[in-house]
Amino acid sequence: RHFISPRPGARPTPCLAPNLRKPPAMSGAQPLQFVPFVSAPDVAFWCELGRRKLEELGLDDAPIALRGRYQVTAHGRAPMQVTLDSTAFKSAAPGTPLSPGSYPVHGTLVNTNTLEAFKSLDKNALMEREAEALREAIARPDPTDEGEASAAGGTGGAVPSLARCLLIAFADLKSHQYFYWFAFPVLAPAVPFVAEAARPLHAALAPVPASAVRDALAAAEAAAGRALPFFAVRVHPRGVTLAPGGVADAGTGTSVLAPGTVEAAPLSAWARWCDDAAAAEGASRATPFLCFRDPCTDPAHPGWPLRNLLMWARAQPGAPELADVICWREPPPAIAPGAAYATAAAGAGAGAASSASASAAAGPA
Repeated sequence: RHFISPRPGARPTPCLAPNLRKPPAMSGAQPLQFVPFVSAPDVAFWCELGRRKLEELGLDDAPIALRGRYQVTAHGRAPMQVTLDSTAFKSAAPGTPLSPGSYPVHGTLVNTNTLEAFKSLDKNALMEREAEALREAIARPDPTDEGEASAAGGTGGAVPSLARCLLIAFADLKSHQYFYWFAFPVLAPAVPFVAEAARPLHAALAPVPASAVRDALAAAEAAAGRALPFFAVRVHPRGVTLAPGGVADAGTGTSVLAPGTVEAAPLSAWARWCDDAAAAEGASRATPFLCFRDPCTDPAHPGWPLRNLLMWARAQPGAPELADVICWREPPPAIAPGAAYATAAAGAGAGAASSASASAAAGPA
């Protein structure tokens, strides 16, 4: 199965989900391709790097943690940019909030002292370090929870994250020239992921409206007190009653869900919901979706963040052979200056979401 809902006027966007064995035969399934990030360091970032080089770093070329950001936009031709500005150094600490609508890309800066050192740097060794941070991330129940990640620590102080970047640079402060090289590391499966043809999200969820996903996501982000670049969604085909402690339960007793109820939760709920779906029968089965905020505007392919999300899903115990993936391309609602994220998340937004389901073979990364 494969479900998609593109932006208004755009063609469907294919996506997929992983499995742990050889993919079953699927009509029309094709290897999944992803649109990569584009680096976009601005002038303020280079000015801040130059200042730090003169006043703090000196000849110290030890790796430095930084954090970029990407955004989901309604502009159909916008590139998938990872932006670095003057706050990239200060905001690298886990839990530092980003402006609403921005999602983190944690990474490492290696600033060399000479152009020769920049050219001769062992990029493979640095990429392996980033790969280790990604392996630690996919081993976590929710690699997007920066508070939990900071408490546990990571490789060389790296913040475990599914979206990562590596920046190698040389700052020639005498001539005001900056040489740099960007990478956005991913873990690759031994056998490529494959995806079936797309279907619109509203058709996949019918008779449940696609707007129910928006409302559930807003509620989940308000409850979590943070943005959820990666999250889980579950759609109940008919009314059910949850025991106390359920995701939709307020802690005051059982929670009765109406037919067509859509739940959203942090990413850690996905594996549990898959287990529930496997144990359910017939019309009582609730469909779990693996979801992410997709910055891609390409009508035919999903964005780069999906690659490591699929590797995370593949690593979960009992991961299903087939899974549905929602590529949510709707920008968050406009937020007034100074407003809390949880407050603004309840507002209405405009745009479109996309959803997909597919199969992928898995092997050692």
